[in-house]
Amino acid sequence: MSNLFFRATEMISQSYEHRVHLINTFNEEFKKAYNNSDLCRFCYFSTVSGNLEFKHAFSSHYLRSGFQLTIDEDYFLTDNDFTLISSYVLENTEFVKKLMVIGYDTFIVKGKTSIEGIQIPLKEIVNLDLKY
Repeated sequence: MSNLFFRATEMISQSYEHRVHLINTFNEEFKKAYNNSDLCRFCYFSTVSGNLEFKHAFSSHYLRSGFQLTIDEDYFLTDNDFTLISSYVLENTEFVKKLMVIGYDTFIVKGKTSIEGIQIPLKEIVNLDLKY
């Protein structure tokens, strides 16, 4: 029984480490791109609460399941801008699968000061097609 508990704890710990590494790596790259003028708006990723309606087989139960992109300079953003920005992440289905496997189920794009934005269920982007 203790071995089972150890393995479960180890899986949760590794998933958390993958999440932290992913967020840190993305944020460093976005910071570099912004400083090099490759991006016109400063953006950053964080882990937040996901939408309970978007749960899937790998959704995180203990950690937050939302993968959020926040646009720091969010003045004059339209719904079309949120959709366009989200497409850069969502068009990479391999990346979306990786997000799902480490427990994310909701992709959120929002502005820092606005309450508007979009929430997208990752399971609608990629079907993990789990077969046992």
